[in-house]
Amino acid sequence: MAAFQPYLFPYIGYFKLISEVDIFVVLDDVSFRKKSYINRNTIKICGKPHNFTVPVKDVSQNRLINQHYYMNDGDLFVKMIGDYGRTAIFGHLKEYYEYVFSENNISGNVAEVNFLLISKVCEMLQVKTKIIKSSSLLIDAVGERRIIDICTSLGASCYVNPVGGIGLYGEETFLQAGLDLEFKDYRGLIAGDVAYSILDDIFSKGVCNVSNILRSTL
Repeated sequence: MAAFQPYLFPYIGYFKLISEVDIFVVLDDVSFRKKSYINRNTIKICGKPHNFTVPVKDVSQNRLINQHYYMNDGDLFVKMIGDYGRTAIFGHLKEYYEYVFSENNISGNVAEVNFLLISKVCEMLQVKTKIIKSSSLLIDAVGERRIIDICTSLGASCYVNPVGGIGLYGEETFLQAGLDLEFKDYRGLIAGDVAYSILDDIFSKGVCNVSNILRSTL
């Protein structure tokens, strides 16, 4: 299994991680980290990197991600029309994005919006991994202990994490809990110096090609 905060349209490595485990846990009940990818990412505008942010009301690192709410949808798809608007899948994703922000749906809860968007992208890319929210597990521990308790509660035998988090977890601690610890390097999926949102991959390469990339071996 693997676990991560619910990022907003994260880069392709995030989805590669999801595709390589049986269960992916969205950490919706951890602290909101300012300047993280929870409500921002990078796309292309006029062919150049553009950092976008979807505004969140009263951001506080003293509250959980699922205790925050988007103010609006940030006109994200309006900004992308010039570079991506002619692609076949653009209209479909735009419609779904606007749906999850609609007042009749979930009132803009950050964790729920991002969870739905992550799940939608996985559906499009034919990633069959089971995705659940950590809040549904009612686990109070923090840090490394929290991850171990999540693994134990779900009957996992191995925890997988990107290499960027290698300093967060100790192999010996996991082994003592009866768990294997594995780190994966997804940096090879990034073309150039910018880790663009998965949206750029989908719109520039096409759904089928991105799906094939997720199935390939690095």
